[in-house]
Amino acid sequence: GAYTEGAGSSPHNQGDQLAAKGVVVVSMNYRLGAFGFLAHPELTKESPHGASGNYALTDVLASLQWVQDNIAAFGGDPANVTIFGESAGSAISAALVGVPLSKGKFKKAISESGTWMGLNLGAMRARASAEQQTVEAATKLGAMNLAALRAMSAADVLAKLPRQGMIVDGWVVPEDLSVTFAKGRQLPIDVLVGSNHDEGSFSGGAPLTVQRWNETAPQRWGDLAAMGLAAYPAKTDAEATANSTQVFTDNMAWLMRQYAASQRKIGKQAYVYHFVQVPPYAAGARNLGVCHTCEIQYVFNNLGALRVYPDASSPELALASPVDVKVAAMTSSYWVNFAKSGNPNGAGLPVWPMFEDIAKGPVLHIGEKSVVGDSLGAAKVALYQAMYDKQMGGK
Repeated sequence: GAYTEGAGSSPHNQGDQLAAKGVVVVSMNYRLGAFGFLAHPELTKESPHGASGNYALTDVLASLQWVQDNIAAFGGDPANVTIFGESAGSAISAALVGVPLSKGKFKKAISESGTWMGLNLGAMRARASAEQQTVEAATKLGAMNLAALRAMSAADVLAKLPRQGMIVDGWVVPEDLSVTFAKGRQLPIDVLVGSNHDEGSFSGGAPLTVQRWNETAPQRWGDLAAMGLAAYPAKTDAEATANSTQVFTDNMAWLMRQYAASQRKIGKQAYVYHFVQVPPYAAGARNLGVCHTCEIQYVFNNLGALRVYPDASSPELALASPVDVKVAAMTSSYWVNFAKSGNPNGAGLPVWPMFEDIAKGPVLHIGEKSVVGDSLGAAKVALYQAMYDKQMGGK
């Protein structure tokens, strides 16, 4: 989560149920926080590649090389590797499709709620900016050089140095990956991607008024404020409050579709989902609907596992629910089928059509009754496309 926490050994990552369907599941770890993502001029200078910052990505690449070298001994096929992850893991899996060093290390990729841009539209950060931030933070701590930083305790490194995330380091990530994908320079990889019905539910703040929603439109969308208000009109305070979290949800949905569309443009297969199964919540629990992370227990067919923040749904109630048991069996089968063949469809499963483009979809809504549908609409698609085009600025 957020490049700062979690582990491959976490209970929700238990792969037994996926393995029972005929795949070999490998979990991996990468360095977190400043140990995984920290750029510094002296680190850049001592690197033979003239780069620093993306150490976590090199950890993942090393793990994938291990899989190439060793997975046959476990019954796996090194020529048919699928990477998958959620949130930070989703961002990494998507980024690796655009990273030249990934060539030959995997064949397919699954991304659940996140791309190389993170969880929102935005340009990737340049190494120089990250280096400057590190130097400024280190100077305040009295660490005037790399030797002083290396003398800090691990606890202080994690607590006091910046949390930077993926950057354009000039080596692992040679350019903003949005440019890579826009120019068709990414790896020719089939993808399965998507997001959840209530991604933004954990970010909800204080109730908004219609007046406040309209007044803050320029802060939210800049010179696209008119388009933003057309896509998210509010006639009541309740609608304004709902819009404040819906923006995050829709931004994420558009990002995942844009990623899928990039792969379709280079002739690869892409399947897009919108997860809509509401997990059961115990009385008094914080009910965030189909929140960010809520699909994980269904993907792993592991309903009894402890939940991942911000999901506060009940493992006990899910295990006792025939509907949730059915949805978990279905979702995990889609993921396994895609890993095996590049196509999630299979006997007894609702048909999942291949994605064509952002405007037309199609998108599979995964839930008790999985159906093909849309969750954005023309006005929202136009808004996010305009925001993306502005971000790219002719790049």
